[in-house]
Amino acid sequence: MNIHGLNLSSLATYTAAMVANWRMFGSFYWNWSEQGIDDPDLWSIIYTHNRDSTLIDESNASAIDKAMASFVIDGSAYTEDHNHWAVGWIKGYSVRVYGNDGQPTPAIAAMYAIACQLEQYPILDETDYSERESEATYENISNEIAYYCRKHDLNLDESLLYDAIVNWYDHNEPNAIESVDDQGGYLSSVQIHKAMIALGYVVES
Repeated sequence: MNIHGLNLSSLATYTAAMVANWRMFGSFYWNWSEQGIDDPDLWSIIYTHNRDSTLIDESNASAIDKAMASFVIDGSAYTEDHNHWAVGWIKGYSVRVYGNDGQPTPAIAAMYAIACQLEQYPILDETDYSERESEATYENISNEIAYYCRKHDLNLDESLLYDAIVNWYDHNEPNAIESVDDQGGYLSSVQIHKAMIALGYVVES
């Protein structure tokens, strides 16, 4: 298997590629002493999401947070929150790769397992992802409906309007509300106007 340019054929090859990977980052400074780390060359930095991440990345990052929680508690991993000129903030973990016995730590083994899982299927938690997609769709369309109502000076219950419009598209153009660039479903002002006419809220001019 291969993910992000790393050979995942075994934990040994994964850890060899990941240990001290942060030293290869361009224009990068890591204040590892703030975490109480005194052996940084035994650690790896693994980012999970950034300011511009899609819903899949955000959902996977949440699943990784749950998987890594116990390792943060025992000190074999730390949360990292860095800034980057191109993507703004970027978050993830510093993870100890090898223990005092020279063997891969359970923390890096957990990251390896996650990487292998993502190689097989891109979503770690389907339920969480589906909920995020639904929430994003609701927010996207609700914002467009609010804008439409203000523009046309309509005093309507926007929550009920949302249900009516989405239901109309579900029955008439079921493919209209699809996730765009993995940021949730969306309806344009033109599409909302079309549904408003069909539902009898406005008269076609």
